[in-house]
Amino acid sequence: MDITSRAGKEARVAMEMAIHDFNAKMGRNYTLHTRNSKGKIVRAIRKGLSWLVNKFQQS
Repeated sequence: MDITSRAGKEARVAMEMAIHDFNAKMGRNYTLHTRNSKGKIVRAIRKGLSWLVNKFQQS
């Protein structure tokens, strides 16, 4: 997400609030990892998917 834009900032806050609420209700401690896509959405999706694949392969 482009965190320099207003929409990006609002989306990040909404996601952080959702993670906080989920953690509180479920007794979990998940963390939201974000990076600035600088408007390059396809690249951001590729990096996110790559991160997920690597995470699951390590477990």
